[in-house]
Amino acid sequence: MLPFLLVVVLCVGGVVRRFRHSWLVERTGKWAEPDYAAMVYPKFACGAGYVMSSDLVHWLADNSHMLAAYQV
Repeated sequence: MLPFLLVVVLCVGGVVRRFRHSWLVERTGKWAEPDYAAMVYPKFACGAGYVMSSDLVHWLADNSHMLAAYQV
């Protein structure tokens, strides 16, 4: 048993709705993947995500009345 507990909250927002599928593996150029055997990547989530500690999540909830929305 670990002597401490690390809690991390992953807030995914709109990521859940956007998945890439049948994304071709680059074979040439800057992003080439010569060692990846498959022709396409498996289905994966694409988009913005945020990793926040539970302390930050609680702080945001407690102080939300003082915070303004940014580029909504």
